Amino acid sequence: MVNNDRELDMLAVIVAQDKGSKVLALAREVGVAGGTILHGIGTASRTIFDYLGLNDKKKAIIKIVGGRDLIFKAAEHISNKMEFHKPNHGIAYIENVLSIYGSHFINGEGEERGEGEIMYNAIYTIVERGVASDVIEAAEKAGSKGGTVINARGAGTHETQKVFNMVIEPEKEIVLIISEADKTGAIVDAIREKVKIEEPGKGILYVTDVRETYGMAK
Repeated sequence: MVNNDRELDMLAVIVAQDKGSKVLALAREVGVAGGTILHGIGTASRTIFDYLGLNDKKKAIIKIVGGRDLIFKAAEHISNKMEFHKPNHGIAYIENVLSIYGSHFINGEGEERGEGEIMYNAIYTIVERGVASDVIEAAEKAGSKGGTVINARGAGTHETQKVFNMVIEPEKEIVLIISEADKTGAIVDAIREKVKIEEPGKGILYVTDVRETYGMAK
């Protein structure tokens, strides 16, 4: 039998900016050790907020990584308590972590995926502040239509150190790019080359696909 807690998933929750701490508190009620609260600024005409149908950019984005069973339990609990079935109460989605570059905890190509199984990937690159523009430039040259730069603060260092071996501090920037699946490889390679992501201290890059959604129109 497969142990689903050996499979890494990521839960993303998007709520009003003042609700981020409440979401983390709800996640801890089901055993989650911690997460990261993000605040985003769009860098292209179509940001991740447009992609998700959220016009108000003043949102908290909570990212939680953990075993598959725990992540699904947290998603259900948060969705119910925050009443995501009601309009404008928030949304959540679960992503499968496909690959991570630049981490001493995980480094490599990740799980193989068959062609045609997904239409989009989310590409996250965590770098020092000021380097995000290089990431966006490299990605656009490889076919990206733009991204979103997010400033982050750690909210549970045990979780971030365990998964990424890197504490998310205010000096870090996260670049989030939604990519068509057939362009993801080229975009990832371009970013890795531009910012030398595998060199010590240069940052982390990881790729996900979306598995489940909560509070979003089907």
